[in-house]
Amino acid sequence: MTFIDSRTGYANMLSNSADEYNDLIMESNDIIIYGETESPDCPPNGGFCHKYNKGGYIAAPATYGGKPLHITKASALPPHKIKSDASWGSKVVLNRLEFRDWNATTREGMRSQIFTVNKNSPDYVPMHEFYDTKFINVEADAMSYIFDPPQGWANPYECGEFPCTAP
Repeated sequence: MTFIDSRTGYANMLSNSADEYNDLIMESNDIIIYGETESPDCPPNGGFCHKYNKGGYIAAPATYGGKPLHITKASALPPHKIKSDASWGSKVVLNRLEFRDWNATTREGMRSQIFTVNKNSPDYVPMHEFYDTKFINVEADAMSYIFDPPQGWANPYECGEFPCTAP
């Protein structure tokens, strides 16, 4: 697969309803993910202008229960809002990924990072194993962005006052 100038980014995602500790492996091979291209988000002739933070790869969640993997009925948007607990037996294997032409900011001054986290994921991100990954024409500050977890995520039953989250 090839992704070009993506707003959100590519992600693996797996849902498990049998046992939250089952071994679940998500694997991706031979993917190229490009940063911003010559196609403008805000064309000089006006018309439209869309300023977005951009990402290349979203850390993959594996979930236990929650919404079905394939949407079966009308659902609250966005579809990547998971509404489920993490599946603890999961692992992500990524072979031969290439990230090309990434700057830390877009031409419109928005954040642009290769690795991001889905703010709607469960509070556990599985191990990600990268093999033969290439970074071509990538600024150092474009590598990753992990947001500060909101205080509202603190679950006193599980974590006390600390926001127990994957980030």
